[in-house]
Amino acid sequence: MMTSLNFSYHGTEQKSVTNIIEGIDLDQGEAGNEFSDGKGFYVTNGLSEAKEWADHKSNNNSAVLEIGRAHV
Repeated sequence: MMTSLNFSYHGTEQKSVTNIIEGIDLDQGEAGNEFSDGKGFYVTNGLSEAKEWADHKSNNNSAVLEIGRAHV
């Protein structure tokens, strides 16, 4: 059986990276940001899209997290 790995990306501020890695808290989302109601963790399949969003949010202090998902 072959396993493949797919990646998604999450754009954020550098100050948020450690908290995200330690565990995603859906209550930490900011309400009213574009399509967010503050109760989600949004990812995209596009690295450039995640980077663009992170740059928009962070005033030159951006980070993009790569999230791998295994598919069997």
